[in-house]
Amino acid sequence: MQRITVKQLLNLLPIEDKLRQDVLAEFDSYSDGQRLSLSKLCWMMFYELIDAEAQYEFKKALVDIKDGKRKLSEDLYQQIEKQVSMKFMRNIRDEQEADLLEETRNKLKTMITEKLANKINSSPLHQKP
Repeated sequence: MQRITVKQLLNLLPIEDKLRQDVLAEFDSYSDGQRLSLSKLCWMMFYELIDAEAQYEFKKALVDIKDGKRKLSEDLYQQIEKQVSMKFMRNIRDEQEADLLEETRNKLKTMITEKLANKINSSPLHQKP
């Protein structure tokens, strides 16, 4: 799995769209210190998001236990936390794969366009008399 970037975290975190777009647009112009601060903030938000989601899922599991739909285990919270964490990591991996596919498509499109242009330009029909 590739390294998770701050930009990927920004796309995953539940923040206002305008703020997300502004930060992403300006990100490359930030100083190293600003990028480090932003990285720390994003990772903190990411783990808080996992924790909040895990707590929510834990409360749902407790209701299921109360209703007899699920059995209580000693490591219930850890299991739920692991599942939630894996879900978020899958989302990031899926985004990475989508970005890679888009990049590959664009490279192929450029290569095909260049090859077609070269063939057209080298064609005897396109040569000037």
